[in-house]
Amino acid sequence: MSVRSDILGWVIHRLQDIDAADSSARQALFEALRAEVGQAGFGGYPAEDVLPHLESAIARQDVYWISQVQRIPAPTSAPEPASVLPPSASRPPSWGWRRILPVPKTPPGPPPGVAEGPFSDHVYETVPLVVSGRTAECQVSWAYDPACRLAAHYDAIGFRFETRAFSFRHAVEHLGAVLRRGGLVLQVAAFVPGADWLSDARDEEAVRLPAGGDTRHAFADITQA
Repeated sequence: MSVRSDILGWVIHRLQDIDAADSSARQALFEALRAEVGQAGFGGYPAEDVLPHLESAIARQDVYWISQVQRIPAPTSAPEPASVLPPSASRPPSWGWRRILPVPKTPPGPPPGVAEGPFSDHVYETVPLVVSGRTAECQVSWAYDPACRLAAHYDAIGFRFETRAFSFRHAVEHLGAVLRRGGLVLQVAAFVPGADWLSDARDEEAVRLPAGGDTRHAFADITQA
């Protein structure tokens, strides 16, 4: 086991002591973990060596729990009364998306290798997609086998993307190349100009933004504070 794996396991274990679905409780715990590691290090390693791995683990677990909360079904309510207005005859909006594109089939980076595990659960996230000046919700998901399987889709315009790349970073870069060819923009941290990945680990999911050096998950919505 590496210090990176150890600290991820430690963060997951500490999340079991709180209501991890509660954003306020989660953030309070993350601040406590930062203070604890900043003062004493972790596993015999000094704080400066461990804190980048801690930030990566925090970003990864935060987006995981956000995705879990989003998947909890909302309480059922009484059905809406039927509209008395006649159905609209207007066409659906034209998004200007080119459905047939010369898409780069091979992701960047080393070959992904054989899917022999360890395997991870899928994480699902909804992120803002800009097409011809309009903003919509794009669904993304990913898992490891240990290569990264990444998918993104927005069915209203026929956009569907899937890849299997050596690492999360390479999968995201493959997605970015496809988006650029189609004139699409995902408003997420990974695609902020000047954003740097925290490490070269295959499962690294965090980036450091250029303005202020904030650490965010790669798929964090940059339209929100």
